[in-house]
Amino acid sequence: MRKLLCFLAMFLGAFVVKAQDVAVTATAPSVVEVGEAFRLVYSVNAKASSISGVKLDGFSIMGPSTSFSSSSSWVNGKHTSNVDYSYTYIVSADKEGTFTMPVATVTVDGKQYNSNQVSVQVVAASAHSNSGNQQGVTN
Repeated sequence: MRKLLCFLAMFLGAFVVKAQDVAVTATAPSVVEVGEAFRLVYSVNAKASSISGVKLDGFSIMGPSTSFSSSSSWVNGKHTSNVDYSYTYIVSADKEGTFTMPVATVTVDGKQYNSNQVSVQVVAASAHSNSGNQQGVTN
């Protein structure tokens, strides 16, 4: 009986996951062309009850669409688990320049966390990208 209790204690102890710090990470391409659609993604390593602060002047914006992923592993008898919630905005710029994407604020378990800032340089549309949009046109 004692062996069984020891085994159960070790087994259940492996399921105790150390609480991880909440991290909010913003990502976007560093250079895009005027009118080119790109993804602005805010990733959170915990379930957020809300996201706010994503307003962009001079940009067309759609979203967010949300996604969730999780992973779990056992290594040398130690259990680890990771989650990722992503909020993806589809954005396109109306003019050239260097722009700082807004900081997003998420709420997790009643506490607010802010993302990092991301800069995006918007350049003039190239002739090459415009010709790709004219399918079936021959010179």
